[in-house]
Amino acid sequence: MITAHSENYVITTSQASIDSDGGTLETDRDVKIEGKKFNLEGKGMIADNNEQKVRILNNVKATFHH
Repeated sequence: MITAHSENYVITTSQASIDSDGGTLETDRDVKIEGKKFNLEGKGMIADNNEQKVRILNNVKATFHH
């Protein structure tokens, strides 16, 4: 398993391509993102650290906590 930590969330997936120069992380595998106030699950992800964007590509399930 691969786990990537940020200040606001943790991303877990079984395999990913990481471009440290470009600041991107991509996977076509199942992915789970756990934040302080939310959980996301889906299949496939593109994360761009430079633009601070994370896109879950398919079968997205989200749970938000108050």
